[in-house]
Amino acid sequence: MSNFKLNGEYKYTVFDSQKNIKEESDYFSNFITSDGLRFIHFTGFAHNLEYLSLGSTSIANSLYTTGLGAPIKDFQYFTGFLKNGVGTQVHHSGLNFYKTWLVPSLNSGVSGNYTVKEFMVSPSNTGYYSRAFSRATGHIELKTGDFLAVTYRLNINHDTGIKNFLNVINTGDSNTLTDSYKSFGYFSGIYSLMQPALKVLLPVEGMAAIPSEDIGKVKEVDYLGMGMEPSCPANNLFCYFSEDEAQFLVTPSGEGGSNSSYLLSSGVHQYLYNAPVVNGSIEKNIRWKNFKAPSTGDITITNSIAQTGIHKNTTSVISYPSVSPEETGRQRHLFRTFSWIGQSTPNLIDYQWKSMVLGYQKPEDPEYPEVPPDGKEIVPYVDSLLGTSSGELRPQKYVYNQGTLESPIMKTGWLYNTGDYLNLDSNNILTLSFKLSWSSPCGDATGCT
Repeated sequence: MSNFKLNGEYKYTVFDSQKNIKEESDYFSNFITSDGLRFIHFTGFAHNLEYLSLGSTSIANSLYTTGLGAPIKDFQYFTGFLKNGVGTQVHHSGLNFYKTWLVPSLNSGVSGNYTVKEFMVSPSNTGYYSRAFSRATGHIELKTGDFLAVTYRLNINHDTGIKNFLNVINTGDSNTLTDSYKSFGYFSGIYSLMQPALKVLLPVEGMAAIPSEDIGKVKEVDYLGMGMEPSCPANNLFCYFSEDEAQFLVTPSGEGGSNSSYLLSSGVHQYLYNAPVVNGSIEKNIRWKNFKAPSTGDITITNSIAQTGIHKNTTSVISYPSVSPEETGRQRHLFRTFSWIGQSTPNLIDYQWKSMVLGYQKPEDPEYPEVPPDGKEIVPYVDSLLGTSSGELRPQKYVYNQGTLESPIMKTGWLYNTGDYLNLDSNNILTLSFKLSWSSPCGDATGCT
């Protein structure tokens, strides 16, 4: 589904007692620790830029780095960031979260001479999450009265552009009497990320003004959602099919769908380029189709709502590669699994499924996030247009001959192998799994490949 690539970097500036610049570095690379990669599943991406700590040893990073080698007592777990030095930058291939801390405070310089050789950011100041999310080494000499500004920037790149998928269905004999399972034999198409779908570190550059008390906070803004966060609650994720056959928009200006028979959807890439800066640029419930489907996420229950086919995440398993000198995996991933069953009333075999949407809905009541949302206001984060085994994406709207002139076999529909659109009925159970992964390079860590 998507692979986030994480790259972090530090920068520092030393000021004298009059706040004149004495020394300034370029950005230099960090090492996102093994613990840091695990944190993301539980904390989220931007949450890890909460605290800055400094140390005095230049010991090299390794796979076993968990924090500072020699913490400087006066410079641990700083939260004093500059109001104009924090936020999120949005670009076409991802997000940059950044924060600048001023040590020791806005009004007073350091009380003595210090040598700083290591830098660390972490999501908490106590317990397991007080370990390093990121660590880097350098060398700074601070004199009495000096000020130190340290910036950490976390770049998150995600997969962009249109991606292909093919034969993701495991065909089984669901109904040997009617052979209805064969409609799942070839299930292919294209998909694209519609928006970053991550919580942001406020403010977002280019976004309208926000209350000053929100600056520096990590939030899920109303029109963005957090569907791509590994920490996203399973109950808030949805997957539904639609009869809409609209092609993607492929440019920021909204041009696309060169064949006039295509309807233009309101835009995979349009969302990506505008979100989360432009409020209202992300439409909810795209490709909406009015039909009944289970409202509970439990495919064995027939209780239904008359809006769209919604299936909540039924399984969420995170997998950690072993981290050891023999296996130095730098990737983490989880699977989001959705289950679908057709109902006999109405007869869903009459519906011709042409697209699929993965989306997210905020909790109904922020004070009670454990209460599952109703699935009626879904913010999309991945959009899919379904196709054939040969990769054709345009549904066949006309009758065509699957036989010969002498012995015609007239079929209508989409999939050449069956003459049918992808469909569901009471005998078909469909399970789809989507992989979300995140990784980071080794940086300067020894023993890491």
